[in-house]
Amino acid sequence: MQIMMYIDDALIAHDSFASCVIATDQSLSLMKKLGFLFSEDKSNLISRHQINFLGFTLNSINMSLQPADEKVIAIKNQIKVILRESHMSIRDLAEITGKLNALTPGNRYGTVFCKRLEIQKNAFLKESLGNYDSTVCITSEMQEELEWWRDHADKFPVLLSPHPPPVNINTDASKSGWGGVYDGVTTGGLWFKEEQALHINCLELKAALLSKSIRYE
Repeated sequence: MQIMMYIDDALIAHDSFASCVIATDQSLSLMKKLGFLFSEDKSNLISRHQINFLGFTLNSINMSLQPADEKVIAIKNQIKVILRESHMSIRDLAEITGKLNALTPGNRYGTVFCKRLEIQKNAFLKESLGNYDSTVCITSEMQEELEWWRDHADKFPVLLSPHPPPVNINTDASKSGWGGVYDGVTTGGLWFKEEQALHINCLELKAALLSKSIRYE
């Protein structure tokens, strides 16, 4: 049994309908004994495969999490209103950016499509000396990210129990050399002098690519 709690909301999950019913009854009984009150009208006390919790829809059949329909509809409508204009206040930009960030736990690629909005918001705030009421132009980068959310807010649920990876590759690199393990097979070597001049991040990526090549040897 798993119980997830946030302030005064609780979600009970179990591996079968019968087990979930028993766990729910036991949890309610314990809460009553401890003096806690709960609203039956606002609670879902019947076990189900899909339920809304904290603004997200949890599906126990495919083990996925995505923003609830009402949140998706609201955010899409707000974006449509924004995209009708060529300008907006920094305050409105901060508001929509915050709302989109709040949806990212239920969208696999959501975090990627909030970055430029965050960067642009911070740049605008710096230019305006922190004045949130300043009006700014909606840039092409901002428009692209807003359009992505308008079209994909509910398209990429987060998998709570993803399939195990087909292979495992572990790598590491330093300024002198690199090493890797591909499904138990080890490899590694020293960098050439010109490679040692590269940034460590480049060397880390290069180590991953070289370790991957074991498969083809």
